[in-house]
Amino acid sequence: GATQGGAKRMFAEEDDVEFTGCCTPQALTFILPSRGWHTLPIGVLSGAFLALSTHFLSPAVAAPALPGGEGLAAVGWLVVCLAAYSLNARPPPELNSYRSEEAPQGLACASRALHAALVMLWGLLLGDGAPPRALLAALPLLWAAGTLPQADVLLEYFLEQALVHLHGGPCAASPLRLGCLLALAWVALGAAWALEEYAGRGAALAWAAACGFVLSGDLCPG
Repeated sequence: GATQGGAKRMFAEEDDVEFTGCCTPQALTFILPSRGWHTLPIGVLSGAFLALSTHFLSPAVAAPALPGGEGLAAVGWLVVCLAAYSLNARPPPELNSYRSEEAPQGLACASRALHAALVMLWGLLLGDGAPPRALLAALPLLWAAGTLPQADVLLEYFLEQALVHLHGGPCAASPLRLGCLLALAWVALGAAWALEEYAGRGAALAWAAACGFVLSGDLCPG
């Protein structure tokens, strides 16, 4: 039908999905929608994440780190399921405000898996026992409260800190500007190394000083 303003009511038609069985192509497409070219990299990330989760939550690793922690392990598997579904199917709407206005679409689904993977790597590398497992179990509460930044925000933050503290560049106002400044910094670094190898340290220092002036002077458009 049509509304008073003449616009068609499309929501009911778009949400109307008919299934003829539980394992039909329509049902599988609804549960796991196609990602296009993202399918292969997301599949690789999902496999690596599930392998890490299986190792971290396995009884052989969990029992020595936290005796009697079966409850935390069960909640940990629930967290892994939530993160894996967000990675493989569709990411839920995030409540936090720590997001980029120009976020790459491919990174949104990896946020929850990244949070869980960082916690598990902390527990495996440092062997702190209970704290990382308790934090892993508390991740659903942190996601619901919107206190954790998304994957694109974390990536932009660390790249911007590398630009500012390692290369002497300015803060970037957009991902495009950040990429241009980092590319310029890395090209300048490679050229300075080549000049030191083949033309001497004086030429390398002169080139580095000029490039540092360009970076710190905020001359890159964007």
